[in-house]
Amino acid sequence: MTKDSHKNRVGFFVSSDSWINHQQWHHEVSRALYGRGYAVSIIAPKGSKLYSKSKRYGISFSRFKKRIFLLTAIIELIKILRRESISTLFINHPKDLRKAAVAARLAGVKKIIYRRGTVSPVKRNLINKWIFNRMITEVITNSDANRDVMTRKKPKLFNREKINVIYNGLDISKFDQKNLTVHNFRKNGEVIIGLLTGHFNIDRFIQLIRMINRDSGISSHYRFLIYGNKHKNSDLSKRLKGLGVNGKLVHWDSRSKNLLDFMNSIDVFMSGYLRHSFNYPVLYAMALNKPVIGYNVGSNPEMIRDNSNGFLLKSGDLQGAIKKLEALTDDQLRKKLGEEGRKTVRSKFNFQHSIDQIEELIEQ
Repeated sequence: MTKDSHKNRVGFFVSSDSWINHQQWHHEVSRALYGRGYAVSIIAPKGSKLYSKSKRYGISFSRFKKRIFLLTAIIELIKILRRESISTLFINHPKDLRKAAVAARLAGVKKIIYRRGTVSPVKRNLINKWIFNRMITEVITNSDANRDVMTRKKPKLFNREKINVIYNGLDISKFDQKNLTVHNFRKNGEVIIGLLTGHFNIDRFIQLIRMINRDSGISSHYRFLIYGNKHKNSDLSKRLKGLGVNGKLVHWDSRSKNLLDFMNSIDVFMSGYLRHSFNYPVLYAMALNKPVIGYNVGSNPEMIRDNSNGFLLKSGDLQGAIKKLEALTDDQLRKKLGEEGRKTVRSKFNFQHSIDQIEELIEQ
């Protein structure tokens, strides 16, 4: 299919300079749609990372100048949308909602889609209620857990029938292509258990380490590897030092240059994540054939099938965690769960499948 052969011309608007939270999704999705033949236009500040990346791939870019007054911002955006003949507009920042939705409506844009990866901080007021009821045609979020929280906390803003759950998805081929490093943190053949700072409750983790450390028969089987800045987590570091487990039962990863290298160097990934937002580290671990352990909350049950590709625990169940860790000393079980995890990513969290869903939404 040749470029610009679709009737729908797709726009992506963001005024934020933040890459990870707002611009990255626009870049990845716009690039994928452009590759499928869509006429795509990015509307964003010129000096942004999104600008340089879009130009690199030949994607049309319209510069949006930030305005102090809402009315002037709306007028400028109307001009851009009409000039580019945008028929579908994606909005990915709560602060852009008013100007972008109003401008799109006045410019005659047919589909106005609001996308949020986390529960939206949009305030509950009459103006926003009016925008969601009269202007926003569809809402995208990236987990069932997010959708449940959005509709429960703000039912007057978010109509469940309008919310589409579309996972961001991973391109596993990129994982295969990367020359990933494997670091050896073992001393005596221990099972390496990986954790991320900020993704577990410190008090619970300290309690777990105490429980394991009391039994030398159990503790000799494991080594907990923490990925994160040791100096920025001084409280955790001091408490582990006080237990006398630093460099023994617990080790800080100072070798891995990125999350993928870390995941590739562990045997099991353990997540204490309790929030409703999507738990991406679990997906990364599964993509690299690592069995995972997580609490049965938030988005975890959407990824982890208990006893199939990992283990789900009740929140705070430390005894249960120890039992699962004991089971995972079995090499064959780790291999089986890891392979099932990768299959799950391929079938349910595949990036191209996510783009298929977005394309369906555009073409409806």
